[in-house]
Amino acid sequence: MTAQTFDHSAHLSRRPFATLTWWSLLCLLSMPALAGPSQPHFGSSPQGQFSRAPSEPAALPSAAESAAERSAVCPSDQRLYRKSLLITTFARRGAASQNAESLWSIGQNLPALMGQSLSEHNSLFHYQLSQGSLPANATAQQVRELARGADTQLVLSGELLDLAMARPAEALNPNLINRARNATVSTLRLNPAWDSRQRDFALRLTLFNGITGTPVAYRDYRLRGAWNPSRPANTQFGTPGFWESDYGQKIRGIVATAGEEMGETIRCQPLIARLKPHRMGAHQVLEAGFQQGLAPGDRLPLQQLTYRELPGRYREYRAHMLDSGVRLIVEEVHPAYSLVRLEGDVTLHGEHLAVTPGQEHSATAEYSWHREY
Repeated sequence: MTAQTFDHSAHLSRRPFATLTWWSLLCLLSMPALAGPSQPHFGSSPQGQFSRAPSEPAALPSAAESAAERSAVCPSDQRLYRKSLLITTFARRGAASQNAESLWSIGQNLPALMGQSLSEHNSLFHYQLSQGSLPANATAQQVRELARGADTQLVLSGELLDLAMARPAEALNPNLINRARNATVSTLRLNPAWDSRQRDFALRLTLFNGITGTPVAYRDYRLRGAWNPSRPANTQFGTPGFWESDYGQKIRGIVATAGEEMGETIRCQPLIARLKPHRMGAHQVLEAGFQQGLAPGDRLPLQQLTYRELPGRYREYRAHMLDSGVRLIVEEVHPAYSLVRLEGDVTLHGEHLAVTPGQEHSATAEYSWHREY
């Protein structure tokens, strides 16, 4: 009988590869069935996308249509006036107050990133960060007081509405198939939407006129991305591990988009500068200079700021800007202020504001375009 030998080492060396191959094949075959839409927090928004406003348009506008629409509202060749902005801490509301987990610092750190993104669009001459946030359903008077204390024209407030895992049971206690599937998606760099560790993100931004306290524009952003850092429980917002995750990359894209959109809204706003009370001499001081875009010879209308008590509210007032019929001429410009002269022989009483040309966006406008990162 011929002796037969069996190479055990070769057999053992092939088994792990064969096992991995079978597991990978099993996971890939199971993905269409297992990686379908998870339990939605925001209706029918597809995975890996973000949207603004609750409704979806019938057709997405083309780049040319979008540019034409923006140009109609605020021409791109319009003279640039730079404004001051206060960005509040982004409060966690509702579900986001309970499900932030390791992302507990996002409300303090995301505003700084938003400010950096806004500063790239040249619509601000400076911005500053607030240590606090506006309360839910803040009154116009609370907004005015916050802006007056910081000496800014505009206030940007944010609310984080959701940071939850879309399928928490699968994320906390993944079975063997989910683990193998997620590992395959990460290793082979497949579509992140196939990863079972999906996480939601919802942010509402509100831009306020700090002079009157009224809202100028709203923006809603929401997305779902794979929360796949190597150590999820220890990965905090803003760390390298956070930005390397699919979830972090999508949030980075939202920050860039929000900066572009809010920067355009701010660019279209008129510059509003306070006129200091007249003391002596022929000139008065306007609290804006060439940093804000003023130049000698500018002729600007003055509006009077008046307050009316709200019925049934104790010591709460609504602010109104009324045309005074008076114009001023800028005669001498400095970095942060200008010397101006009033046209005609007039005497002003009360608080007055110089207002440059500009087009305010409607605070009720809904933007419902969808984009995929």
